[in-house]
Amino acid sequence: MENAPDAVFWVDRSARIFRVNATACRMHGYDAEAFARLSVFDLTGEYENTDWDGLWAKLNHDKRVSFESHHLRRDGTRFPVEATIIHVVSNRKECCACFIRDITARKKAEERLLAAHAEVSALKERLARENVYLRGEIDDLGGLSGGIVTEDAAFQGVIERARRVAPTGSTVLLLGETGTGKELFARMIHESSPRRDRPLVKVNCAALPASLIESELFGHEKGAFSGAVARRRGRFELADGGTLFLDEIGELPAELQPKLLRVLQDGVFERVGATESIEVDTRLVAATNRDLAVEAAKGAFREDLYFRLSVFPLHLPPLRERAADIGPLVRHFIEKHRPRTGSLVRRVAPRTLDRLKTYSWPGNVRELENIVERALILSTGETLDLPDFPERRAETPAPAPADTRPEDSAEAPPRTARQRPLKEMEKEAIREALAECNGIIEGPKGAAARLQIAPSTLRDRIRRHGLG
Repeated sequence: MENAPDAVFWVDRSARIFRVNATACRMHGYDAEAFARLSVFDLTGEYENTDWDGLWAKLNHDKRVSFESHHLRRDGTRFPVEATIIHVVSNRKECCACFIRDITARKKAEERLLAAHAEVSALKERLARENVYLRGEIDDLGGLSGGIVTEDAAFQGVIERARRVAPTGSTVLLLGETGTGKELFARMIHESSPRRDRPLVKVNCAALPASLIESELFGHEKGAFSGAVARRRGRFELADGGTLFLDEIGELPAELQPKLLRVLQDGVFERVGATESIEVDTRLVAATNRDLAVEAAKGAFREDLYFRLSVFPLHLPPLRERAADIGPLVRHFIEKHRPRTGSLVRRVAPRTLDRLKTYSWPGNVRELENIVERALILSTGETLDLPDFPERRAETPAPAPADTRPEDSAEAPPRTARQRPLKEMEKEAIREALAECNGIIEGPKGAAARLQIAPSTLRDRIRRHGLG
């Protein structure tokens, strides 16, 4: 026993140590003489007198007991041990032989194994969540994730800027009217970045109630609110290592804007109902059809958040400013929707393209796609027909006569309503509607409803005409 690899203690009925081997001295830092002054209670803080009595009774009955515990070295450090205690009767005296094995290495290996299993489980869970999310994304896209179709030089310049910012990881703010392709740009930025192998997660801030958007973005703990029956991870966690696309960022409730600002600055947040912070590495691409600079100036949007979002703003021009793209887009949508509609259309007449190019396109590319799909259904031959296409002209000023300069207009006779440019007539109509509605834009009694246009479109027209 003196040369055994395990520490060996001889302990009497009163828990006093009366003999040890050399391994016990090395393991605990005491010499044999010092051990003679110690008891079991000096080597472990896990036993009291009552515990020892119970252990001795069990040992007396079973004759052998094994368990794991912790011992104390002379310097006060604790280490895990595996103890095997054997009941011995010698010369009518009861004692026990305690064999103690240091299992520090084994415990560390078990901890590493548990950590590895936890990491594998976390990865499997994350992959499962991403798989469910991406399957939903594919279903939602329905084949709409193709490349951006354009021949317009100015629009190609915007695409080039997007490709240049994509690898950097900087926050991007996409600005433009509804239907100009902001989500397609977000996808292009993500797929052109080093994060392309991680998910692109999207959230429409305008489509969620204010009471749910915090839980949607940041997740919640079980019991955080009524209906929170389980822990739920938010979109920021789902997009960790990837890209989060926040559409309609201008609709984000004011009470959530500081929390979003903190994530952008520090990369940390807390789930709803949690006390511990979570770190994420999520790249943000935001989009809006509102003028956030104006909103910030009015106090409707946090100015510091606006500056943090607009690290790299990209303005997407409306379709009416991209007449060169009408033809390529029409042909693209014909090929895209022809198999599903069963249409025989193969070509577009030049006069049809001319009609499309003179339209104002308040719904931009999305509206054009809807019109082409409807035309495919209604067309009976191989040429695209537009039987119910609205005849609203593009919103461009009427050209002045060649011998008339703008500064000479004061000397010209007043123009009749039929002679006035469409832009001037629109500006006057908006001014009158705003005056009649006391400046209210949205709602059943707002100027947008009176003019029969979307509130976002009206705001854009107000900015364009400088009406304030």
